[in-house]
Amino acid sequence: MTWLVIKRFLEQWKALMERKKEDFGLPPKLTKNHPVHKWLESMVLYLGQKVGVRNAPLEYVVRAMALVPAVPPPLQVGEPHSEEHGSIEGDLIARMTHNHALFKVDNGAVYDMIESSTRGSDVTSSIAPFRKTRDGRGVLNALKSQHAGKAVYDRLVKEAEQTLSNKVWNGNTSTSLASHMGAQRKAWISMQECADHVPVDVPNERARVTYLMDSIKTTDPTVLAALAAIRQDELDKRVNFENSFAYLVPVCPVAAKAAKKTKVSFDVNVSGAAGGIKSPGGGLGGGNPSPGKGESGVSLRYHTHKEFLNLNKDQRNELSEWTKANGGKKKHGGGKRKGDSPQGSPKAGDSNKQFKTMILEMEGRQNKMFEAMAEVQQSSIAAIHASASPDHAAKMKPMVSSVSCSQGDATKEVLVERANVAMLKLNRILKSKNDGKKG
Repeated sequence: MTWLVIKRFLEQWKALMERKKEDFGLPPKLTKNHPVHKWLESMVLYLGQKVGVRNAPLEYVVRAMALVPAVPPPLQVGEPHSEEHGSIEGDLIARMTHNHALFKVDNGAVYDMIESSTRGSDVTSSIAPFRKTRDGRGVLNALKSQHAGKAVYDRLVKEAEQTLSNKVWNGNTSTSLASHMGAQRKAWISMQECADHVPVDVPNERARVTYLMDSIKTTDPTVLAALAAIRQDELDKRVNFENSFAYLVPVCPVAAKAAKKTKVSFDVNVSGAAGGIKSPGGGLGGGNPSPGKGESGVSLRYHTHKEFLNLNKDQRNELSEWTKANGGKKKHGGGKRKGDSPQGSPKAGDSNKQFKTMILEMEGRQNKMFEAMAEVQQSSIAAIHASASPDHAAKMKPMVSSVSCSQGDATKEVLVERANVAMLKLNRILKSKNDGKKG
């Protein structure tokens, strides 16, 4: 015994005791989408994290061999653990006896975890015989023999071999080359896992690449060129499946077609100085609208009443002409839609009349407002000119020459009165407009 070995032992033991206090949550749940043999592996890993009352991972309860070999494995040089197991935890899992008084406590804890994880599943009947004794080791071995025996792993190996040997990719389906190669990777991993339970000849890297190249049956020139490059690269891709995977993914024609279908174009047709619109060929057309758009920019389709009111005058006129020329809104998917007002008119002619009437009324109110604003401006300028000093009036003469002609030789008081009247008139128009909006 040396101080360095003792020091390293204390460090590992302290870490193990700290882990005993940690909460690792609930054990893995057995579900329909989680096969029993996969769940058993997850449960063993979970037991390897939990520390029992004997200050050892609970995995020692369910290890393969219950008896401990009389001769321990040799220690690693300068370390407090064996070379075979690689850590103090590994030694505890392999060397803790099953005839200790506290073994029943840890064994019962393992049973409780398995029972809660499998509650309500199809394997409940396999657990029932061990309920009275709370034998966690016994129930786990029963589940292995009944649901994760050699027959299960033989079937998994057969499925993996069929995937590697018989599954073909030709590029004529929606399956991408990445998905096809991913299935081969999954099959190889499954064979590796099965090798821990049954004898399996797991393919090496070169054999994996051979399976991959043989499974690709396509006439696409890009893929064939990539396969030729892989076949000639004896130092890297020919003997490395993952590098071949990364080399083939960018040349997949299926993925390229899917990306092309979902590609969004951000090109914008910009009008030129003469009003021309950029054509698809790149030149400027003579004002021809792009597909689905009018010259005013309006979408040539059926518009609801609310959408129509949000258009400007040119867009409304163009949309009305297009609707008449194309047989009305019914021909183009018009009619009552979700979101339309319940008072929508069933006839396109009546709707157009109502729209035109509303447009004329809005234009009339707008013209009245502009006229009132112009009158206020003219009368105000004239009143200011009449009230200004002679020198200041001389400077303002160019600004009010046109206004003074319309006002005549009215006196200062008359001009001020006219300005006040014009302002009141404008206020009434604006007030009536605001009241209409509120209504």
